[in-house]
Amino acid sequence: MIRSATAFLLLATFAGSTFAAGKGDVAPPLEGKTWVSADGAAPQLEGKVYVVDFYFAACGPCNAAVPHLREIAAKYSSKDVCVVALSLDNEKSVRAFKKKHGIEEYALLSDGKASARSWGVSSFPTAFIVGKDGKIAWRGHPIDDEFEPALKKALN
Repeated sequence: MIRSATAFLLLATFAGSTFAAGKGDVAPPLEGKTWVSADGAAPQLEGKVYVVDFYFAACGPCNAAVPHLREIAAKYSSKDVCVVALSLDNEKSVRAFKKKHGIEEYALLSDGKASARSWGVSSFPTAFIVGKDGKIAWRGHPIDDEFEPALKKALN
């Protein structure tokens, strides 16, 4: 029941969003409350290829995408790729999510509803690949077959 209520509230929150950031658009800023990472600092993204994953803790598909995102973060860290996850949840929930999944490979940002709206996210999870030029190179589901080829292309 709680998951259904959460899903309904999320749908109601984002139903009015008409803008959807897409390929070629300049990536909007990442807005949230607290960075949950090894050092508690926001990752340095300027001039890097980075992945932005929008999620919320009660989302089954969002939870299912975590192992893939961890793998991507570890695999491409030497290529200076940064993975960040923006949650709609509060800091306490984000910390619990990080602990539950053992996430050490990437940073998470709590209270990211404003970012979800500015990026035009209306379904979860939604991931973006942003190129070194700050423009969106790809948008889709983080475990889509096109995700990793698009990431490799953004690195070249």
